[in-house]
Amino acid sequence: MKIKFHFTYLLMAFSFVICGYFVNLIIFTFIILFHELGHFIMAKINSFDVKSVTIYPYGGLINLNIRKNVLIRKELVVACGGILFQVILMIIVRLLYVVGIVRLYVYNIFIMYNSNILFFNLLPITSLDGSKILCLLFYYFFPYKYVLKLELYISIFVIGILFFINLYRVNYSFIIISFVVFSKIILCYKNIHYNFLSFLMERYLYNYKFNRYKVIDNINDMYRERSHIFIISDKQISEKDFLYKKFNGKIKKMFD
Repeated sequence: MKIKFHFTYLLMAFSFVICGYFVNLIIFTFIILFHELGHFIMAKINSFDVKSVTIYPYGGLINLNIRKNVLIRKELVVACGGILFQVILMIIVRLLYVVGIVRLYVYNIFIMYNSNILFFNLLPITSLDGSKILCLLFYYFFPYKYVLKLELYISIFVIGILFFINLYRVNYSFIIISFVVFSKIILCYKNIHYNFLSFLMERYLYNYKFNRYKVIDNINDMYRERSHIFIISDKQISEKDFLYKKFNGKIKKMFD
């Protein structure tokens, strides 16, 4: 597994160094790495392929090589792994402080960064744990494509509120983090069609079988973890046959 440091993290680290905040940087980075360790371990437990981890100025982003139709509960466990490990880390550091191993100065810095990173990652903004967990829960109740759009709308709404709150106290760190978050929101918008097409292509290529069935008449109403029966011109068509006609026709056109 590769660990990458995004250039925005390096900018933030450089500002810490030139200001003499070496201890702050070490504690901050350690919390992020421990958080990502939680995701990594949970991913391995669920037999997911971890490609890389990228460190940002607000946390990390783990890159998993998994299918769009993987069981929701497995992906949910991975998404909660980082938060779980941060809570465990907080308990460990608290115990070390109580027995006198960790000094008050270090403990206060740790509490500040751990709380801020935990709070920020719980926000429902795309690429953050809060958004991933929320979207995974939404997949139980709403169609896949609808959730992709909902993720974008909620992210824009929340980042708008954050900008309004911090309108008169914008600082260096906020500018760097905002740059990364905005780039992720733009990427989320651009990838909606691609992610939905990947979701459909997986259903076309692999034999997914789910116990729950859903009768629909529009391909945009397809769910995760459900098999579908399409009603087209008062005729029932299985999901496999419907997708075969859709993708086989497109593939033929590519070679005609």
